[in-house]
Amino acid sequence: MTFNSPDLASRVLNVFIHSITSDLRRRARKRRIKGKLQTGSLTVVQRFGSSLRLNVHFHTLAMAGVHATGPDGKWLFHPLPAPSDTDVAQLAGAINRKINRLLERHDPVRDEAQLSLLDGLANASVQGLVATGIRNGCRVLRHLSDGRIAFRLKNAWRDNTTHVVFTPHELIEKLIPLIPRPRSHLVRYHGILGPAAKDRSKIVPGALAVKVSGEIVREPNEPREMDPGTIPRFNRMPWATLLKRVFLVDVLACPKCDGRMRILAVVTKTESIQSILDSLGMASQAPRFHPARSPPQGEFLEHNYAYADPPAPEW
Repeated sequence: MTFNSPDLASRVLNVFIHSITSDLRRRARKRRIKGKLQTGSLTVVQRFGSSLRLNVHFHTLAMAGVHATGPDGKWLFHPLPAPSDTDVAQLAGAINRKINRLLERHDPVRDEAQLSLLDGLANASVQGLVATGIRNGCRVLRHLSDGRIAFRLKNAWRDNTTHVVFTPHELIEKLIPLIPRPRSHLVRYHGILGPAAKDRSKIVPGALAVKVSGEIVREPNEPREMDPGTIPRFNRMPWATLLKRVFLVDVLACPKCDGRMRILAVVTKTESIQSILDSLGMASQAPRFHPARSPPQGEFLEHNYAYADPPAPEW
């Protein structure tokens, strides 16, 4: 099976989240909490470990309780005590069984020749092997030598390994599987915290009214000059403030008088935009695209990166 399938990773995550949700509801019912029970969680998907291996895993924060509707129909949060060791063991066992059943039903690519290059790189990355080039199938080197790239591990392994060593080609090969697949979100919300949850607006607090320069506002209608230490927490930050944070450029400061500029109109017609740029002596035509250079694969093949594979302990 392949290790780079966003669909399979999502299905495994759904099994994990559903098991945690079911356990929270079970423990809530055991404490005689009645009504419609809802809980939520946040998951960050991480795709790599300290040695640049593909290592898809989840970091999940789950509510330590449940939301339930009261007699008046309002949602109330009921905290639950920390799970016991027995609860954790039962939950881990249930998750293990469900994921194993999922993997047994999963239909992998039967013909290995049909595996894409990306899938092949991902499978080799998980196993700590080289997938392409002269050292195809060999273990990643762990000893430093001239002409190669040493990647220092954050923490030494149990066998005292402190570095892994790559040729330039192998380093790029290891980086490719770590790139998230298109349209595969790395931050995901579940349950009542999900963006499509029906009752999300009743539980998740919205934007609060704040006072800015003596004016009560809910969200800023236009950028304002603010002290970064006293910027109110809006649902979104003004675009001018974001530009100033990132590029250290105050786009609303007049270059002639240092006064504050304000938006008068939004110009969207191409002819008007070109006329304004021409009158200001600025380029009104988009730069032409240049053809991309040839793939770098040939550059690596010109060099003979043939290194003996030193003995390495079995894992």
